[in-house]
Amino acid sequence: MADSAFVTALLAKLKGELCVDLGAVHLAGISAGGMMAYQAALDNHAQIASVAPVAGSRFVGFNVAPASPVAVLSSHGYADWTIPANASNGEPGPKPRGVAESSDHFFYVEEPDILRKFSRNCDGRTAKYPTKYDGARELQCVRPFGKCESDIVMCVGQWGHTWPLHKEYPEAWASLALDFFAATKRSA
Repeated sequence: MADSAFVTALLAKLKGELCVDLGAVHLAGISAGGMMAYQAALDNHAQIASVAPVAGSRFVGFNVAPASPVAVLSSHGYADWTIPANASNGEPGPKPRGVAESSDHFFYVEEPDILRKFSRNCDGRTAKYPTKYDGARELQCVRPFGKCESDIVMCVGQWGHTWPLHKEYPEAWASLALDFFAATKRSA
């Protein structure tokens, strides 16, 4: 809660002191920062155009929809056991359907279920989201629910608890996120 209050206060301070394009406020974060980006989008949905969490998730029981549309570019590796994207790359053993268990035994919502909460008015036709890094370490980005009111993109591939292609192309994730942010505008 303190993280989200910090983001709310920061946005108010920046808007009060700088000339800010209020339709182009974007957040990014990795791991707990990715979790914070999701939560800040929920708490500040009327001010946030998009978020780009990396290796972040939602705790089971806290996966809710924002009150207004927020675009999401989610990046999560198949080899992430710290905050697993899906049950298939989490700890084995019985658990409720749709739950990914981390190596330290926290329960997380599977990535598609988080993104489903952020999706609104989608056409339901999964579509490829092409990038210049397609195929590198099996990177694949898709719009899992098709065309939606706000863009929902999920990027997956063969990496662990880090950003995509961090060794092969250190600039890759920043490039993907900046392109996504540039294409995302919140209507006033």
